[in-house]
Amino acid sequence: MNEIQTESATNVPYFRVPASQGIPLLKSGWLLAKNNYGVMLGVAVVQILLLGVVSSIPKVGTVLTSAASVILSIGLLTIGEKAVRGVKPQFEDLFVALTNTSLLKKALPFLAIMCALAVFNQVISEGMNVLLKNFSGNTQATLVTALGSLFAVLIVVLISYFTLFVLPLILFKNLKTMDAINDSVAVVVREWWSLFVISLYMGIFGFLCAIALFFPVIFIYIPSLVCYSYLLYAAFFENLDLEVFHEKLRTLPPQS
Repeated sequence: MNEIQTESATNVPYFRVPASQGIPLLKSGWLLAKNNYGVMLGVAVVQILLLGVVSSIPKVGTVLTSAASVILSIGLLTIGEKAVRGVKPQFEDLFVALTNTSLLKKALPFLAIMCALAVFNQVISEGMNVLLKNFSGNTQATLVTALGSLFAVLIVVLISYFTLFVLPLILFKNLKTMDAINDSVAVVVREWWSLFVISLYMGIFGFLCAIALFFPVIFIYIPSLVCYSYLLYAAFFENLDLEVFHEKLRTLPPQS
């Protein structure tokens, strides 16, 4: 079991997860992908392709990408939850938010917040581009544009990081959106070091796959990410011991 049970902002129990759990998290993600390989690979590739197509739509691509990301994230969490329980996930689970209106309804306020954030980011980016165009060659204008663009990206990254647990808390703990945001922020702030190290492990794993050519990125790294969000949530909020879980997975045959 994970170290110390404590409470988050709205009294939903969470568990302190040591940074060393990053390695069994990676291994568990890969074994879950391996045991359900066809579904995991298909889901990962389709998600990337869909987001790529949606983001390329002129004017509204940024907002639609945010909406699609939330909808697909619900699917990934559903797939992860099933896989962890030992239930074989289905490809159509990726789109469960579109077929299960109750799930989408619960996540709708968070979806609206993320879309508003995307609009903010787009307005800032377009404003910076106009400034750069009108003051081309001006060193100060170029510097302001660069700083403005960096600020917009930083805001998005920070909000995404602090809302890491919002969707699973909404889906699996039935929290309201603002309560889920409060809980997510509280846990991320308190457990920032463990989350940072775990994320670092993920980044190093991806980097190693990338420099080892394209093949392992597509066929190893990307499928292993499908269950990452749920595994991380389960470790912090369901007291899933990732080391024990990994050892259990090693004894299981691939699901047919």
